[in-house]
Amino acid sequence: MSYQVFALKWRPQLFADVVGQEQVTRPLQNAIRENRVPHAFLLTGGRGVGKTTTARILAKALVCERGPAAEPCNECRLCREVTAGSAIDVVEMDAASNTGIDDVRDLKESLMYAPAVARLKVYIVDEVHMLSKAAFNAFLKTLEEPPPYVKFIFATTDLHKVPITIQSRCQRYDFRLLDRAEIVEQLRRIVEAEGIAMSPAALGAVASAGEGSMRDAESLLEQVVAYCGRTVRDDEVAAALGLPEEKTLLTFCADLLGRRGAACLATLDAVAALGMDARVFAREVLGMLRNLAVLRAAPAATDLVPVTPETLAELQPLAAAASPGHLQSLFEVFLRVETEVRNATFPRMLLELAVLRATRLEEVQEIATLLERLEQFERRLAEGGWSAPEPPPAPRSEAAAAVPQTLPTPPDARPRETYEAPARRETPPTPEPPRAAALRVAEGTPATVDAPGGGDFFARFIERVQRDKGMLAGFLEHGRLLKAAEGVLEIGFASQDGFFLETAREPQNLALLRTVAGELLGGRTEVRLVTIDAGEGEPAADARTHRETDIHRKHRHEALNTPALGWATEILQAQVVEVKIDN
Repeated sequence: MSYQVFALKWRPQLFADVVGQEQVTRPLQNAIRENRVPHAFLLTGGRGVGKTTTARILAKALVCERGPAAEPCNECRLCREVTAGSAIDVVEMDAASNTGIDDVRDLKESLMYAPAVARLKVYIVDEVHMLSKAAFNAFLKTLEEPPPYVKFIFATTDLHKVPITIQSRCQRYDFRLLDRAEIVEQLRRIVEAEGIAMSPAALGAVASAGEGSMRDAESLLEQVVAYCGRTVRDDEVAAALGLPEEKTLLTFCADLLGRRGAACLATLDAVAALGMDARVFAREVLGMLRNLAVLRAAPAATDLVPVTPETLAELQPLAAAASPGHLQSLFEVFLRVETEVRNATFPRMLLELAVLRATRLEEVQEIATLLERLEQFERRLAEGGWSAPEPPPAPRSEAAAAVPQTLPTPPDARPRETYEAPARRETPPTPEPPRAAALRVAEGTPATVDAPGGGDFFARFIERVQRDKGMLAGFLEHGRLLKAAEGVLEIGFASQDGFFLETAREPQNLALLRTVAGELLGGRTEVRLVTIDAGEGEPAADARTHRETDIHRKHRHEALNTPALGWATEILQAQVVEVKIDN
């Protein structure tokens, strides 16, 4: 008898032998027991996880002479013929080789004939996603209403390429990638039956290289046995699989965390001399960095780290001394380079540059440091103190020296006040329009405005009204402050703004204005709302100009006192510079 590879020799022949796919085998067995078998199945999942094997077991269970049964007997003539691939009524078609509409038409013609021997005709179509669009369309009607003696079993690794019209006519079962422990257990059964001496660590290395595919793991096991013979030593497994040893990876990661660039480059040179692929090495480094991150976050979760006990003993102190942010940054660097080296012309150079970048990560400030600074800032706010640090002196041009500087203050229970820069940085204020008088309000000093304008006081007055009644504040923006002194507040409206004047004169609005004026000017204050004509003091254009100036000052005051701006200047240790741009 000719030699059979492990993947074929140890292919499961019963549902119970399929490893790690109970979510598929159990419902299939129950459907057969209860005689609720659909006319079409769609098996989907990664490579080497048991899709085609399960399809053949299902076909045997349906046509078995002792069935239909939840498990095929594997002893009757039909079961043996299906296993050997010679059953007349079980047709297996490779859609990768038969993609055209003519192949589907031939299949449809064969459906007209009843089974020759078995009770059912079963069609297994492997890699069904390879069929052409015309072939899929030819399948639609037949797949929806096939003859009662026909069953379809489709298998695919790319479900998204199967039209939704086909998927909706099938009962779908998803196969998952296998766990490392499940693959190790199956490999252990194989080596014991084959008389091969192999340690659990070596079996674990082969299982990890299989990446969740049982067929890949069995093929790699055969490759290792061919390289090492029937006695497999742990140090030979890495060489047989073309992978770096755990000790090499551990040393490399320790040098990365220690920012020893020369040592890392020396390791890369040694690995390249062995002919190892750069992408494979980057992937293995990613796995070791993942192990370090797991041990750093959960030191007791050693069962989640698939390494030998000796390597684990060296990983634990290394992980404990590493910074979580540093580990995350290293992982991101190698995750990016693992993708980039796939099509790189010089993959080794790309990997070396990534290593040099990784060894200089100390220049990047970790997010934990920024969060700690924010927490300190919040504690200072909670204690009631806001002390913006004085920015370091910097050279300034003559043009910048003539620009007024203002630093904002955060919101407070008290009325907002403008935070002024230190005295040594004060500059002359921007001169106000010649037709407007400046308003100066200080404690114990009455404020008086006899000319239109009013400056920042009117802006603060509108802002205070807006806290209680935003619409009224919007109406006041159409007016101008004529006078503000202890006991009197006079606001004028142009004749075309009569609607805003009458609305502000309503009793509830007037009462609110008196209250706010009393808060800002002190004591009982009379509020006068009057009409101003263009001919009584200045042209209408000048009146509109002053009104626009007041609104601009209000918006400027609000912008400079925004909490976000205050926090930004505190965190970034910056200062606010106002620049006037003439249109």
